[in-house]
Amino acid sequence: MFGFCSNFYQVCINSNQLIEKVATSVSAFVEAMHRDSCSSNNNGEVRGAINLEFVVHRKGVWLGPEAATWERWIVNVILKSVSANEKEDHRRQISSQLRDELCNILEHFNSPSAYAPSLGSSQVETEHIIDFSMCGISPYRFSINYLSNSCQSRSGVSVTMRRIFKDARL
Repeated sequence: MFGFCSNFYQVCINSNQLIEKVATSVSAFVEAMHRDSCSSNNNGEVRGAINLEFVVHRKGVWLGPEAATWERWIVNVILKSVSANEKEDHRRQISSQLRDELCNILEHFNSPSAYAPSLGSSQVETEHIIDFSMCGISPYRFSINYLSNSCQSRSGVSVTMRRIFKDARL
């Protein structure tokens, strides 16, 4: 939902549906980090990163729409080992803290002073940057990705495949 005021658009982001989308990604990341802490010899710590990327969907050459990142926030996380009794509380605390931080970043982009690509003047023109799929709100398009110790090898494959596709287009 757009609010029009003094010749600029302000995008609404406060909703349970949006918070749930963030919380789901954060929970998956925290679970992956805790699995890594239980399954590997990591000298008492596990490292990972969660990325919040704001994207513009542009027409692609042959694979459909492509997401071009216009803002990227990376939160690096180092988990120290904790006792078995504290693991569940630790997991909840980390999930809550990461969810709050990512929501704060999303909220920042609701402010008029934040940079955003040109929106256009109609819904059709703004669909490349605004997500109209959520009921009652219209946040900037974003994606949340994460990388933990166990995910690093899989990520390398996707980077290689992107390079192959990119080279094939040239």
